[in-house]
Amino acid sequence: LGFNVESDDPSARDDHPRTNTEASMKVNNNVGSLNNFHPYLLNVISEDADAYRDDILNRRDDPGAGAFSYRMGEKWFATRDVEAGEEFFNDYSEGWFVNVVLGEGGRDIPRRGDYVDAATAVHEFLSSLGDARDGVAGDTGSLQQEGLNELRSEMEEEDAFHERALSLVPQSASAFESLVSEARERFEKEEDYFDEAHERRDKVHQYAMAMARRTITLKRTVEWIETNGRCLDNIVPGISTIPQAGQGAFANRAMKEGDIVVPVPTMLVITDKSTLDVYDHILDDETSTLIAIGDRPVSKQLLLNYCFGHEESALVLCPATNANLINHCSSRRTEDGPVGQCRPNLGPNAVLRWSTEFDPETSEWLDLSLDEIDERVGEGRRGLSLEIAATRDIARGDEIFIDYGRAWEEKWRDHVDAWKPPPMSSSSTRSGKENEEEGAEKKEEEEDDDDDKKEEEDGAFVPISTMNRNMSHYLRPTNFPDRDRARLGCYHERFWHPCEVLGIAHVTEPDYSSIDLNPSSSSSSSSAAFNGGGRRRGRRTVLYDVIVRRFKSSGLWENGYKFDGDSEGVDNFEISLPAQRMRFFPGAYSSDQHLIGTFRHEIGVPDSLIWPERWKNVPYVKKG
Repeated sequence: LGFNVESDDPSARDDHPRTNTEASMKVNNNVGSLNNFHPYLLNVISEDADAYRDDILNRRDDPGAGAFSYRMGEKWFATRDVEAGEEFFNDYSEGWFVNVVLGEGGRDIPRRGDYVDAATAVHEFLSSLGDARDGVAGDTGSLQQEGLNELRSEMEEEDAFHERALSLVPQSASAFESLVSEARERFEKEEDYFDEAHERRDKVHQYAMAMARRTITLKRTVEWIETNGRCLDNIVPGISTIPQAGQGAFANRAMKEGDIVVPVPTMLVITDKSTLDVYDHILDDETSTLIAIGDRPVSKQLLLNYCFGHEESALVLCPATNANLINHCSSRRTEDGPVGQCRPNLGPNAVLRWSTEFDPETSEWLDLSLDEIDERVGEGRRGLSLEIAATRDIARGDEIFIDYGRAWEEKWRDHVDAWKPPPMSSSSTRSGKENEEEGAEKKEEEEDDDDDKKEEEDGAFVPISTMNRNMSHYLRPTNFPDRDRARLGCYHERFWHPCEVLGIAHVTEPDYSSIDLNPSSSSSSSSAAFNGGGRRRGRRTVLYDVIVRRFKSSGLWENGYKFDGDSEGVDNFEISLPAQRMRFFPGAYSSDQHLIGTFRHEIGVPDSLIWPERWKNVPYVKKG
C-alpha cells in the first residue's frame, strides 16, 4: 500500500544550516507512517528490503531520472494474530523512541522489560498459591485483597523491580482477577500450540499482554471503523502512464464523483523548505560529519517532490499516505498548445482540498502563524490534514491525476529545456563485450536479455535492477561492481545483512531424469525441457560461500523473533547461499537521486485550495 523515499534527515542537522550529518531517513507511507509504537503490543513488521527499480528511466536519456523514488514499497507482515479493530504497532526501537523522542516525558512509561518483570512476578505469586492456571487463591475462589497487597509490597521491597513494573500490577483484587482471567482465557485458546517446556514463558507472556492492553484505548469495533475510518486502498501504485513520471496511483475500485480517493494526513510539517537544500560537501575525518562547501545549494532533497506546498510559501506538508503518488495533469493551454501532462481535453479527475471532517485540528491550525505551527511541531503535535476527492466518476484501473498548478508546470518545462545528461560514471561495471570473452561454457548461467546487454555497452551505467536480475553474472569476480556503486546483501533469518562472496561452494547439475528427452514427443514435459531446436532450458543450482555480517540484537519480539534493532557490534559467520538469496543495494550517493540537476519542486496546491495569507512568506514571480 505504500512506497518509500530515502532522504537526509533534516532533524539531524546541527545549528549550522549548511552542515549535513550522515544520518538519513526512509519515509514509508501508509502502514509504515500510520503505525504507532508500544513497548509490548508490537504486531507488525516490514520486509527488511523493499523492491528497488532504477531501470524505469535512463539517466543518460531521461530528464525525469532521479526525480522520483526508485523504492517501490515494502510488504508488512503480522507477527502474531491481530484481531479486527486492533491497532497496529510497529517497532520504533524502544531506546530511541522512549529516551530520545519522548525524553524526560517518557521516563515513567513502562519498557518491555517492565512488562516481563511484572508478569513474571504475577505468575510466580499465583504459582506459590498453587493455582496459577485459574488465577485464584483461597477456598472461596477469589483473590483476597491481602494477598494482592502482599505481592505489591514484595515488589516494592525488591531492588530488581522498577516502579514502572509495579504500576502495571492492578491495585484492586477485582481488577487483578479480571487481568488474570483474560490471560488465562487467551492461554487456553492457544495452549495446543505450546509445548510443556515453554508453558511458563507463554503464561508470563499472556499476563504481560493483558497488562499491555490495559494501557491503551479499547479496540475499535468494526462498525466504528466502517463509520469513521478512511480507506487507504482506494489507490494502488503502478508505473505511470505519463512519461518521465515514474510511479503513479491507480484506482483499486470504481469511485463516483465526490468520493474521497485518499485521505492526506500530514506526517511532516516543514515550515522552512530550505532545510531540504543539499550542498556540496567534504567529509570531516575528526567529527565524521559532512561539511558543506559554499553558500549556494547544489540540489534539494528528494523528499520535497513528495510534499505539498504553495509557490509563495516556505511551508511544505508531507503526507502520511500514498496520496503523493498521484501525478500531475492539467487542461491549461498556451499558444504552443496544451501544457498538461495527460489528456488535456479531460484534465485531472481529482482535486486536493483541506479536510476538517476526519481531522478536527485542521481548522484550528489553519488560523496559526508559521511560528505557532513551528512551536506545536516542536512539542510533538500534528495537524493540517488534506484529502483528495474525485471530480468525476473514476473506473477501476484508471490513473488518478490532480493539478499541481502553473508554478510546477513552469518549473518542469524549465528543467526539461535546460537538462543535460550526467557525465559517464567512472565506477561503472565491466562491459558486456569483455564478458563475452570469458567463454561459451558460461552461457548457461547467463540471464541477460538484449536490453540488459545494451545497458552495459561502452561501459555505460548499469542499473541496480539489472544486476539483481542477473545475479550469477555479476557475482563473478570479473564482473562484480565497484563497492562505491553497489553493496551486496544476503538474506538470512528474514533480514538482509551486508555480506561478501568468498567463492563457489557447490554446483548441482539439473535433473532431467523425469523428463521425456524425445524432442518429437507431444508431452508437456518435453516442450518444457526444450527451447527451439532442442536446447535444454534447465539451469544449474550454484551455492556460494559468503561471509555474513549479522547485527547483534538486543531486542526480542513477543513471538520470539529476533530483529535487527538496537545493536552493539556485529556477528560475522560463513554460510552457503544461492544467488536468489543475494541482492545488490545502491552504494552511498550513487543513485540517480544524488545526481546534480535532478528535478526538485514541491507538489503545488490548486487555486481552489485557500492557502492562508499569513503563510505566504516567499515572493513568487510569475513568468510572462
